[in-house]
Amino acid sequence: MSDYYNALDPRISQGDILELAPHMRLFDPVSYVTRGPAGLAIGPGATKEVIAEARNILGIILTPDCEIDKSSTKFWLIAPLHPITMLIGQDQGNVRKNKILKYLHLPPYHPHIPEAFVDLAAITTVESAVLKKAKRLATLSDSARATLYVQQMRWFSRWVLNDVQCPRCDLHFNPTDTLPVRAV
Repeated sequence: MSDYYNALDPRISQGDILELAPHMRLFDPVSYVTRGPAGLAIGPGATKEVIAEARNILGIILTPDCEIDKSSTKFWLIAPLHPITMLIGQDQGNVRKNKILKYLHLPPYHPHIPEAFVDLAAITTVESAVLKKAKRLATLSDSARATLYVQQMRWFSRWVLNDVQCPRCDLHFNPTDTLPVRAV
């Protein structure tokens, strides 16, 4: 494999990369979509405006394993993967260094996964039954999952995890070195 990817486990897991995961964005005006006997109904009234866009592209499961294992968890979180080539040169370099907080760089995993980035600002909630049907291409290694956690923390909190000093013994350590990445 590589330093970033592991062989797929038979169980679905956080960090699994899916071939065609549905991602959705809503546009103003926000309306509702329901399934009825005649198909989809969009409310509160007929409109010709686009109110939602759904795309099936590469995606990564963000829901933790301990939630995936629960039968009561009906919806999972995913984020899209985009090829790094969709960015201009300087942005590509910044993504490769994980300097853009909302993006996590992923190296290529041929032939299915190009050099890409996870867009942590475009998380979608999807019914687990849909994602269970999607083709899984790879899963992140433990070190790559730790990198995902750190980047998520940086994006959501703007908190940069640095070495800290113990006030009792003056030892310097990185608190992320001891964070578990898989359920036991």
